[in-house]
Amino acid sequence: MSEYYIPASSDLESLIEEPIVCFNTDCNYPFGSACQSCTIEFEARAAAKERARQDAEDGVNKAASQKLMDMKYQAGRSEDISERVADIVEDLKAIFVFTQPKPQEPSELTWKNLQIRESTSAPLSSENTSSGNNPTDNKRLNSWLSKLVKGTVDGFLLDSPFTGGADEEDPKEVDCPYCSLSMGEGAYKELHMMKCKYAHEEAKKWERAREVWSKRRNC
Repeated sequence: MSEYYIPASSDLESLIEEPIVCFNTDCNYPFGSACQSCTIEFEARAAAKERARQDAEDGVNKAASQKLMDMKYQAGRSEDISERVADIVEDLKAIFVFTQPKPQEPSELTWKNLQIRESTSAPLSSENTSSGNNPTDNKRLNSWLSKLVKGTVDGFLLDSPFTGGADEEDPKEVDCPYCSLSMGEGAYKELHMMKCKYAHEEAKKWERAREVWSKRRNC
């Protein structure tokens, strides 16, 4: 190659694919043997191609390594979120298992809270009651039977026979709007409502968080 055509090192890569123009009259390239300058140019271009190929391979390997690291990171986040969701579910189950104790002193005797503690029959009259029976239970039972007899008699007098006894459901007990279970009375009602409301709000928050995370993961 002529001494007037010496490519700079910064432009070497851009000239790799360009044809070699040689002004040396003794050079027979591309029809014969090349001169020393053209030979050096060939070697320089070959080295530049090798560097470009190596850089491309390094870029591919780096991208693959980065992608693998991202996949591992996402898998770790997925497992972490799954564990946290499982913990929340267990907490919610523990909250919903809450059962209020039965009131010791109900205001009215109903079919729901009426319990016969003794399997053997016992006289209902207070005069013949054994010492082992609870006088409070006997008093409530007598009161309930009096209401039953009065309702039956009134039904016959009004030509509308009365059947049954006390209300089957306690009007003071209200079902929870969140879990549809009985909330009990008094403080138990307020506590049940607070726990259920908090549990349902937290469940909705986690559900929204899972939806957002799923959308980002699928992008």
